[in-house]
Amino acid sequence: MPVLLDTDGRVARQWGVKVFPTTLMLDSRGQPRQRVRGEVDWTSSAAEKLIAGLMTP
Repeated sequence: MPVLLDTDGRVARQWGVKVFPTTLMLDSRGQPRQRVRGEVDWTSSAAEKLIAGLMTP
């Protein structure tokens, strides 16, 4: 999964991120589909469900 390092906070302000860490999952057009605030264990079944939800139109 690509990671954006927003060293000056510009992107965080643009996307309205106020909690760190925040994960934004974007669709193929670059539009946000999911926003997850806080830490996530990306190896968990809960994370798998978040990602699976992106596969539906």
